Amino acid sequence: MEMKPPPRLVALDTQIFDSYNFNYKSQVFQTLIKLVQQEKVKILLTSITLHEVRAHITEGAELASKAIEQAVKDLRTKRFKPQGDIKRIKIAANSDSLYEFKKAVQALAPNFEQINRELLEQLEKFLTEIDFEMIEVDQVSVAQVFEKYFSSSPPFGVGKKKYEFPDAFVLLTLQQEAEDRNRIIYLVSGDSDWKNFCSSSEDLSLVEKLDELLEIIIRETDSDEVDVCYELFDDKQDEIKGFIEDQFSNLDFSIDLSGSSLIEWGSEEVEVEVNSIDIINYSLVNINDSDEDQPSVIFEVVAEVNYNAKISYESLELAIYDREDDKYYGGETINTVLTESIKLSVEVTLILSRDKDYSLCDAEIDNVDIDPNNALGEIVIDTGFGDDYY
Repeated sequence: MEMKPPPRLVALDTQIFDSYNFNYKSQVFQTLIKLVQQEKVKILLTSITLHEVRAHITEGAELASKAIEQAVKDLRTKRFKPQGDIKRIKIAANSDSLYEFKKAVQALAPNFEQINRELLEQLEKFLTEIDFEMIEVDQVSVAQVFEKYFSSSPPFGVGKKKYEFPDAFVLLTLQQEAEDRNRIIYLVSGDSDWKNFCSSSEDLSLVEKLDELLEIIIRETDSDEVDVCYELFDDKQDEIKGFIEDQFSNLDFSIDLSGSSLIEWGSEEVEVEVNSIDIINYSLVNINDSDEDQPSVIFEVVAEVNYNAKISYESLELAIYDREDDKYYGGETINTVLTESIKLSVEVTLILSRDKDYSLCDAEIDNVDIDPNNALGEIVIDTGFGDDYY
């Protein structure tokens, strides 16, 4: 009789939730749910980790609600520059139509309580789906933590010791849990202090990214064809880079004006041109063989894009301000080109095909999605204004 191996014990750091932008619909989290349901993984979360995750969600909800409030307020106070027009225009403060529009936006805009409640509900749904086990940290004594603190042992580091107390309780708790169960616990975290702590432990094994852990598990269960999937991905790398390049210019770009008041608001324009794309890392995170003849696979990819940013703006450094007209005259149009690079998360779906011997032989690109977790936001290009004018 073949014995079924026990599920792999996996503990998640708060940083993992942050890195995937709390997007539980992401392919990585969805694959994790499937592996839990297949009893290949058992998720462990400490009480401190759960507290931190909920706190990060609430902090994000508060920042989002404040940004919405400010945007609504700015509808009556900001100056707008039409595309292609060199003059700024003011929308009259007594505009009835603008007032009605602002009221309608305010009525539709979610407040902090609504955003926070929805995000916390999404978390609770995810926690139910992964059927996690709560690990309380009260099994660790304060004396153990302070011993680490005074000896500067991981996770405590020079200059930021007080911020590592929660991590110390979490890691010592998981260390004790692994010893009690006589099992290895896989910790998923990109935190270097966690890595340093695990390097001296025989019971904790650190994996820096969740997709890397999923790849390990997939290789164990579908090892016969995993290598072929990677070969087919490699064959498509040039095409994948083409998809990334096509989508890259459609991302949101802006320039950092925080260091200068000598730029005409709204005059800045950014146009990007890709120089090169390097695929730094890629992990197979899902195999869907519901269609055995044409299975699909999903890769989580990290790509580095090197690009030129063509920047244009109206400089007011030598302009003259007319108080009566409330505007500057004699501004100068500045054009410059900056070379930048950025790392992107990309999700690639391939549809595979089989030959007459039923071996995987070819792949077609089904989808390439830049920033699938909406974690990137606006790409702000540092122009160095702060260095020039302060």
